[in-house]
Formats: sequence, structure tokens, C-alpha cells
Amino acid sequence: MVDIDGKVIELSKQYFPEISKAMLEDNPKLTVTVGDGIAFMRQAENYYDVIIVDCSDPVGPGEGLFTYDFYKDTFKALKDDGIFVQQTESPFMHGKLVKDVFDCVSDIFPIARLYTAFIPLYPSGMHCFTMGSKKYDPLQWTPNRKRTFPTRYYNEGIQQSAFVLPNFVKDLLYGKADR
Repeated sequence: MVDIDGKVIELSKQYFPEISKAMLEDNPKLTVTVGDGIAFMRQAENYYDVIIVDCSDPVGPGEGLFTYDFYKDTFKALKDDGIFVQQTESPFMHGKLVKDVFDCVSDIFPIARLYTAFIPLYPSGMHCFTMGSKKYDPLQWTPNRKRTFPTRYYNEGIQQSAFVLPNFVKDLLYGKADR
């Protein structure tokens, strides 16, 4: 995990221990780095299975996390079957950003998908996530694979429905479709 602000990490441990459990227990699968995520990605090559970018809005220091060069760096940092996911704001309020990020990721990764989730804390409730994959297509997912851990929210219906986009989001990404 990379965060530019070490204070955020410390406050997360203090006030959100239930979601900071891996950091609190010194989980060997987690390395916490305080630093610039953009510079960090620039240095990595063929190392990560999955990169999840949960960043601030695309202003100020977070702006560089929404650029073509950053997505090229994440591609380079992933192993041959790696997957990249980034939260990409609300399609209601940031349609141009959603489209621009999707276009960048589509240009760089062999497989690019957009999915949505409803997150009541965000304006409009509907939030987009852009995924780039070197090998795996979530639309070709097979429900026969057994999960090795219990989930409270996720199930195969959620997997399938997340990638079903409303018409206005399809129009945003691909242009006005014939309906």
C-alpha cells in the first residue's frame, strides 16, 4: 500500500481498526509505504498481481493518478496476468473523467471494463470503477470457481450485475447506441 500522507495511515489505524487490521497486525502480505504513488509505480516492473488505486479526486497531487503515463506505468508494474482497478468517480458528476480514464485504460490494456457500485457516501450514490486486465475478462467469468473465503456482500450475481451498465453510461463510453 502506498499513501502520500503518513498521517492518514496513522489515523486509519487509530480510528478505523476494523478496516486497518492488516496494518495493525503487521500482515506479511502487506507492505506500507509512505510516498508518492506515481513515482512508486514508475519504478515497479512485472511485480504485482493486482493494483487497486483508491485515490482522491483528480485535483492537486491526485491529478497525476488519472493520466495516460500513470496507466502505462501500472501496466508495466503488473505481471503477465495482472489486473488494475481504479475508482473513477460518478458518471453523473464526472462523465468526462470517466470517459477519459476508460479510453486511456482501453488503449493500454488488452481488456478494459467499467463497472459500477452504489456507495451512499459519495455524491449521487453511483460510482464507477475502471478495470484493465492483461489476461482475465470479468465478462467471461465462470461461477464454477469456488471461493476459498466467506463474503458478506459479494456473490456471483453481484459479479455479473456490476458490469451491466445503464444506457447513459454506455452512451458516455461508446457514443449514442441504437436502441
